[in-house]
Order: sequence, then C-alpha cells, then structure tokens
Amino acid sequence: MQRRHILKSKIRRLVSEFEERSHGDTLTYFDEKELMDIISFYEREQLLHKAIDAVDIALTQYKYRLDFYLLKARLLMKDRDFKNAIKILEEAEIISPFETDIQLMKARALNALGHSLDALNILEQTKLRISSSDMEEVMLIEAAVYEQLKDYDSMFDVLKDAVSRSPKRQDILERMWMAVEFSKKYEESVSFHRALLDKVPYNGYAWYNLGHAYACLGEYELAIDALEYSFLIEPQFEMGYKDCAEMCIQVRNHSKALDIFLEELDRFGPDSDVLASIGYCYIEMGNFSEAKNHLKKAAKLDPYNDEVFYYLGRCYFSEGDY
Repeated sequence: MQRRHILKSKIRRLVSEFEERSHGDTLTYFDEKELMDIISFYEREQLLHKAIDAVDIALTQYKYRLDFYLLKARLLMKDRDFKNAIKILEEAEIISPFETDIQLMKARALNALGHSLDALNILEQTKLRISSSDMEEVMLIEAAVYEQLKDYDSMFDVLKDAVSRSPKRQDILERMWMAVEFSKKYEESVSFHRALLDKVPYNGYAWYNLGHAYACLGEYELAIDALEYSFLIEPQFEMGYKDCAEMCIQVRNHSKALDIFLEELDRFGPDSDVLASIGYCYIEMGNFSEAKNHLKKAAKLDPYNDEVFYYLGRCYFSEGDY
C-alpha cells in the first residue's frame, strides 16, 4: 500500500513538472517511460484531450516510435475522432507497413465511419500474414463489421470459429450470444455449445449461452440447469445468478429463485433490486413478514425504487392492513 502511494505521488510530481515545462517557451525532453506514465495518468483521470496533447509532444520527441502513433490513434478512437485516427494510422504505416495492430485499428475506425466493406478488405489481407494467435482479434473485429452490415448469419459463423479457437475467452462468448440473439439461431447455438461443453465442460460462460438458447426455445428447465452451472463454475459471474433466478420465477419456482437471490446477496453484498426480488419471492411463498423485512432494507438502500413500495403495498394488502 505504501509503495503504491509513493508511486502515485511520484507520477503526480512528474505530471506537474511536465505541465510546468510544456507551458514554457522550450520543452525539456522527457524519456519514453516518463511520457507513457504522463499519458496513462491523464487517461486514467479521464482527461482525454490532455492525454492526446501529451502524445503529440511525445511524437515531436520520438517521431519514429510506433507505440506513440498507436497510442494516439487509440485515444482518438476513444474520443470518437475516427477520421483523425485513420490519418495517424496512415502515418504509422510509413514506419511499419505490415504491423498487425495498425491494420486492426484501421479496420475498426473504418467500420465506425460506415466504410465496412473497406474494413473487411483490410481484415482479409491481414489474415494472410498474421500468426494463428492473433486470429481471434481479427475475428472479433470482423464480427463487429458484419454486425454493422446487419449480416448476422456471418457474424454468428465468424464468432463460432473464434470460440472454437479460444473456448474460454469471455469477451468472445459475450459477443457470441449477441450474434445468436440477432440471427435467431437458437437451435444451432444449442448444438454448438453442447458440443463445445463436451470438450471443455468447466466453461461457465458457455453454459450461460446454452441456457439462454434453451430459454428462447421454450426449454425452461434445461435453461435453468445450464444457467445454474454458469455461476457454479464462475462464482463471480453475477449475471448468471440474476438470469437463473429470473428464469425460476418465470416457471414459478419461487423457492429456488429465493435460494439463488440469497446466494447472490451473500456473495455480492446489499443491492436494492436483489432485496426487492427476495421480497417478491417471499410474497409469492406467503411469508409476508420476511418479505417486509427485506423490502424495508431495499427501500433504505434506494428510496426511489418504485418496485419496492409496490411489493410493500402488496404485503400490507395481503395482511389486511389497508
């Protein structure tokens, strides 16, 4: 803790010194690591334009350092200035024409500007010269391009390939479920995820996707089982708890929903919506005393949660306390 505090103080002093010097007539040179620390500080503090200005100063001092070009392009894209991001990437291409990161960022920027076919062309060319370890990154961007084009079948197919290559990458599996939702390929998703889980059974995010595919096909009990596996395997996967409990409510299994909500509460701490859901389960089970207990806690956490007061009203009405 003390070491971290010393490090933060050192960076703040460095930033203060940088700001003082950068407003003078001449700018004293900083080394590359110091400039990286200054830029990172501004980005963490959400001072995006100061971060971009600092990169510009870095580029005047290290005009052939590719990392600074890539950093500026990333910051510009974060600021949604995609046109200038492409310009800086084209400058970077002069230094390193076949750098994979340049091509991937350029494809993302072109796609954001609506030039999706140009982005696809870059990705196809990039695939011919990259290593297999980089292929998943290309596929993620390719999926985003197909999403922009509303070609959801192709989005689904690309992400199937990406998941097969990296079956435990959460970001790819999250995108995969979006592709299933858009393409409505629920049956194919069930087949794909079941085959995947035969190979890697301890994959909570794949079980989550399988559960939602079952739910969309009306197979609610299978959906509940799959969603339950998702958080048993990944205990910190909060959406697994929420969606499984909601599915239990849908089939009117309030006892099981209650157990899951209580487990979620225990693991992640007090939350007004979770406490409201616990109160609702107790109402449906006829235990109005416990329902009121949890709903009052929910109201203290969020006095503007209208659902809490509706459920409290139901409790009092059921007890005849009009």
